[in-house]
Amino acid sequence: MSDINIEDVFAPNRNKLRKVENYYEMDIVDSELDVIKCTFQDEENVYIDTKDYEYILLSYSNLNRLVEALEEASEKYYQETNK
Repeated sequence: MSDINIEDVFAPNRNKLRKVENYYEMDIVDSELDVIKCTFQDEENVYIDTKDYEYILLSYSNLNRLVEALEEASEKYYQETNK
């Protein structure tokens, strides 16, 4: 029997930065297995959509991945504007 990562069930594309129209977004799965959409609309900020939650519980891993994704998005925005 193979191991199943429960986070893969809830969000198979979690932690993957993707381009949507003129911005980047990524889903993360918090410590309570809530799928949270994070939007990188510019080079310096992350909008975390919490409207469906009373609170979110982010792990060190979640926070670290958000910083990495912000750096990735910032680099992509820089490359797009300096072609």
